[in-house]
Amino acid sequence: MAEVASFQSKALEAQQISREKEVMSLRQQLLDIQTQSDEKAIIGKLHHHIVALQVSEGTAVRKLESSVSKIRKMEAHLLRLEQQLDEKEQSLYHTKVDARNKSKHLKRTIQELRRQFSGAIPLSEQDKFSKAMIQMRQDKERMDQELKMVRLFITFLFFTVPIYEIYAES
Repeated sequence: MAEVASFQSKALEAQQISREKEVMSLRQQLLDIQTQSDEKAIIGKLHHHIVALQVSEGTAVRKLESSVSKIRKMEAHLLRLEQQLDEKEQSLYHTKVDARNKSKHLKRTIQELRRQFSGAIPLSEQDKFSKAMIQMRQDKERMDQELKMVRLFITFLFFTVPIYEIYAES
């Protein structure tokens, strides 16, 4: 913003200088015309031409300064973009290396687990076996209860019913 204001003030100063030179040139030409001298008329024309060239040179210098400033800004911006690109490329490289290392580690872990459990029973078979064991345990507990009841019953019969009645019924 400050640069734009600076360029505008320089342009205004250059225009003012140009006007002053042009006014001086016009005064000189007026004097030349009044003297009606061929020599002075030629000098006046050359002077006017010199003033025009000076004004044109001032405009060209301002445009050149403005262009140089823009180029510097663009070069600085380009340098920042290149640095950002380099940083992103480095980040991408490190991310790829990390991903590759993680992949290798996971492959090694899978291979180790395969070796470790190569002779193991599949989970579905282990689940069936576990259910069968639980069922057998429950059946055993139920049979133990029934056996206990039968023993109690036999003990009860043995002590309450005389032995000769047991043989007599048979």
